[in-house]
This record gives sequence, structure tokens and C-alpha cells, in this order.
Amino acid sequence: MNVYDFDGTIFPGDCSIGFGIWCMNRHPVLWLTQFPRTVWAFVQYKRGKIENYQLQCTLFSYLTKVDCGVVGVRLNRQSGLCPKCTELMHLNEEIAFNEILQEEREAATSEAAIAGIRRERDKMRQRNSRMCRKYGLKSRRERGYGES
Repeated sequence: MNVYDFDGTIFPGDCSIGFGIWCMNRHPVLWLTQFPRTVWAFVQYKRGKIENYQLQCTLFSYLTKVDCGVVGVRLNRQSGLCPKCTELMHLNEEIAFNEILQEEREAATSEAAIAGIRRERDKMRQRNSRMCRKYGLKSRRERGYGES
């Protein structure tokens, strides 16, 4: 179920800010790692140095860091996660990519799908052949398209 609160009747104020504060209270390490980055991005946005979408990316990047609560570990600059969580993220991406490739391969080699495409092609060839005969046009063979 999706709920949209445009007039503030369900949650007073901006719910994304409220949710961010709730996440930071629940995971205090975010106050040290994410909050300064968010404040800096907001200052940059107000100065006109970054676009709105870049500010939003910075604001909501904490959602990927909520499960990682380590303190004192050097975080990966690109992902903003600890080394373990970064590797876990890469593993999950590879697993998802592998599943997509398998689904595409299965769809490409499906005998039912291939047979359906061949039937559709045969119908179109028959329809085109009838059209050529009806209007006295040359067939594919007579035009030289059928030769290999």
C-alpha cells in the first residue's frame, strides 16, 4: 500500500527528514558518518555548486549504510561502507546480474518462444506472398531476396 501525505495530515513536517533523524537515532554511527556529509551537501546546494538530484543522492545514501554499524573502520570512498559490507554489496550485485543473465538465456533458448516467432514469421511471409499475387508484384524469389 502506498500512502502519500501531501498536506501533512499524517506526518507533521517533511517525512524524509523525520525518517532520516529516526535512522540516525537508531544507528548512532550515522551521526558521525552521514550527518556531516549531508550538512556539507546542503551548504554546497545553497551555494549553487551542486544540483538538486546530487543533494538528494547524498541525503538518501544513508539508506545503504543503515545495516553497517561499525565505528573506527576506514570506509570505502565510493560506497561509503566498511570493506565487509562493500564486498557483500558487490556479491549481491553479481548474484542479481547472474540471475538476469540466466533469465535472458532461458528466454532466448525457449523452444516455445522460438516456435511462436517462427509461426509469426511464416504468417507474415504467407500474408506478403498473397499480397504480391493480389497486386501482381514479384515474389521474394523473383526479386532475388530468397537467394543465399
